[in-house]
Amino acid sequence: MSDDMNFDSSANTINISDIAIYNERNAIILSSLKEDDPSFTSLILRDFLGDADCCDYSYYHKGIRDMEWLGHYVGKNTHLEDLCFGNADNFINSKESFCRGLKSNKSVRRLAFYDSNLSEIDIFRFMGPFIKHNPSLIRVEISDCELGGGVCHSLSMALQGRTIKSLKHFTLTECHIDDGHLGEVVSSLSMHPQLEGLRLKGNGMGRIGTTALANIVLRAATVLRKVDLSNNNIDDDGVEQLALALARNGTLQNFDLSLNSLITIRGWRAISTLLEAPNSNLQELSVVRNEIDDDGAVAFASALANNCALKTLDLRSNTSITNKGWRAFSKLLCDTSSVKATYLSNHTLSSLSYPVDRHRHRMPSDLVSSLDLNRDRRKTHAAIVKILKHHVHFDMHPLFEWDFKLLPLFMKWMEAARDCPTDFDKDIRRRKLSALYQFIRAMPMMYVEACTSVI
Repeated sequence: MSDDMNFDSSANTINISDIAIYNERNAIILSSLKEDDPSFTSLILRDFLGDADCCDYSYYHKGIRDMEWLGHYVGKNTHLEDLCFGNADNFINSKESFCRGLKSNKSVRRLAFYDSNLSEIDIFRFMGPFIKHNPSLIRVEISDCELGGGVCHSLSMALQGRTIKSLKHFTLTECHIDDGHLGEVVSSLSMHPQLEGLRLKGNGMGRIGTTALANIVLRAATVLRKVDLSNNNIDDDGVEQLALALARNGTLQNFDLSLNSLITIRGWRAISTLLEAPNSNLQELSVVRNEIDDDGAVAFASALANNCALKTLDLRSNTSITNKGWRAFSKLLCDTSSVKATYLSNHTLSSLSYPVDRHRHRMPSDLVSSLDLNRDRRKTHAAIVKILKHHVHFDMHPLFEWDFKLLPLFMKWMEAARDCPTDFDKDIRRRKLSALYQFIRAMPMMYVEACTSVI
């Protein structure tokens, strides 16, 4: 039975239990889909059902006939939002039957595949009409699957042919796709300017893939916020292309380049330009296990001198960073050479590893203290505490050229400092008296004239 009219005419008379003769849960799912139950919003198709898979939305596909009806009911349904395929290797025999009905669905927002061999199914050729014409679809996820070149091409054509450019999140992780085919898939995403999240972890991305991604960023008004390119084959040339393109992107917030050991200091210096870009909104940068040494650490620290956005720079498992590299971050977060230098230090960066308590034993204690201050306090409070902690005596001479005009502002700042919790004696009263003494001693006549005018 393949004609939609035949399904519609038979839908009122067919017994659900006659369709799902192998599994009671299948019958319940088919009934929920048929009745368009608003509470039934997720569906997972599996080859088998283990004890851990006994949930209300796991469907065990057994044969072509039940998959025909499943596809029909999914196509008619208006509340289903998540459609997932898990361990769906045997789906090859019923893909066409299911997809024939699926193409009518307009409600699914997330389409996911995981732990499946898709290399022989070419599922995206049959799902093309559904992917192209479903206006609700905003998320496509493919993880731990085997994909051949033909499947990648079909996926690219389906993504490129979407009539409504609504896709916001695309995941293709741990599929070990070679650089050429991955580049084709990435290029197809240029048709989706609303794309916010892109995860391509665990593939063979090299120069072709990075070039495709750089071209997307340069040519389209993208709104990318999260990009995960970890565990690939990206080298210095590729990362330079990406850095040049992403430096013009003011929306990127999270960037993961972990496990790309082909990148050297040349590439990390290129990435540091992202942190120097005036419009940078990058808040998390992960470069875990990339053989970064002191030169790389110093490059990152230098780039963060005027950066007020980055909160996390994940440097875990870069064991070549020594005290020299960590000291660069110590000075970045708290330059004690003067009060002004401390005030202008970075008070935003709060973690050099995630979770925050990992690898702290390798860092200098003053660096750990500064990271804790930045994480636990507002930026202004962090600056105040650092100044109080490292400058017992305030040299007021730089303020003398403004006469007494800045003294009230300084006193107001000290009152704010009084409210900041610290683990040391702030001694605010003594510091205020010291500041007053310096002003009066330097300009005694002005002080007398001020007092006389008041009288």
